[in-house]
Amino acid sequence: PAIAAGRCSRPLATSWASTPSAVKKRAPDARSKGVGFAISATTLREQIPVLKDPDEAGTAPGRGPGSTPTYGASGNYWFGPMSGELWHDPSNGLIESEYAEVSSADMVVSATFINPYSASSNPWDYGFMLRNSGSGSYGRYIQVVVTSSGRRDVVWRQGKSFGSTKIANGTLKAFDTSAGGKNNVTVFAFGAHGLLFVNGEFISTLDFSDVTGAGSVGVITGAYTGDESAGAVTRFENFEGWLFRKEYGPVSGRLTFDPGIISEQHSDVWTQDLVAEAEFVNPQNSDWSYGFVIRHPESTRLDVVGLTGSGMWFHQTRNAGDGDYSQLADGYIPAGNFRARNHLFLVAIQDVGLFFVNGQLIDWLDLSHNLDYGDVSVMAGFYNGHTSEPEFENFNVWTP
Repeated sequence: PAIAAGRCSRPLATSWASTPSAVKKRAPDARSKGVGFAISATTLREQIPVLKDPDEAGTAPGRGPGSTPTYGASGNYWFGPMSGELWHDPSNGLIESEYAEVSSADMVVSATFINPYSASSNPWDYGFMLRNSGSGSYGRYIQVVVTSSGRRDVVWRQGKSFGSTKIANGTLKAFDTSAGGKNNVTVFAFGAHGLLFVNGEFISTLDFSDVTGAGSVGVITGAYTGDESAGAVTRFENFEGWLFRKEYGPVSGRLTFDPGIISEQHSDVWTQDLVAEAEFVNPQNSDWSYGFVIRHPESTRLDVVGLTGSGMWFHQTRNAGDGDYSQLADGYIPAGNFRARNHLFLVAIQDVGLFFVNGQLIDWLDLSHNLDYGDVSVMAGFYNGHTSEPEFENFNVWTP
């Protein structure tokens, strides 16, 4: 059943103990909200700004005494933008490529490609090579390509001797196939999970579980035989990427009920920008809520994103001086996508978030109110009366 009217969101155990807000306050009635999945139509580049050079980002705020936070924003974590040309040579039997001088397993990579000619004159394709561990018979890599037929393919290869396996395909949405037309392709790669965006629209999740190790990344064309024309050139612009590293996980456990507080498993990863995932096992009863707490300094504010046993998802925030949490977004998970085990995947980059449940994009999240560095944790028992103790598996956190 839905949460009863008047149920309250709880303060975190360690966050508000010294303030008058450390009392249970009335929260919005979960039943009063409708279902909405309005995805912004603006480009991903507009939604997710370029991460700053570490030399320009300043110093992340420190944590309280007795703690040793892990800072994610360290070192050289971005590359580009680069522009260039990929010349077609059908006779060489190779995929034409241009590589960035980086090696990483986890990243956000983006480029705008310019069509070499009209799709009606000859087929073409372009996209990315990811996690390329080296040349020769035993090299392993993943390629994500879009084609002039309006198709997108994901293929993993293990050198020429072992051939290739197509692990995903599908149809694109808005896609320009005209001569000189431009298309932006953006791929998220984190562990076994990938996300594909074309021209700012989310296309699908991707399965990268066959190749999860670090490797080089490049732009490519001519992934398929016949998709090149002698003397033609595929140009690319703004080839750039943001490198991430796993800071925590995988960790599994149980979130035990403790009256009056939210139960948490802290990662002690202190960051603003992040990717987090965990798979939760639903308790037998429906009196549960679980999800993530992010950007949570010890005495200022926090954001909470999660699910309830009624199938509702929610995004709430709270400042230390506020009596109530503020409900920023919510809705209900489609019945076919609400399961006994739910995989939650959260991206937070500057003022934008993306929340996925079981591979489905639920909504873009507005994080502009909270740009703090803070802890990342999995949580349970956010609403009063949610006493069940969910288990979680594979809690992982990546940071740039």
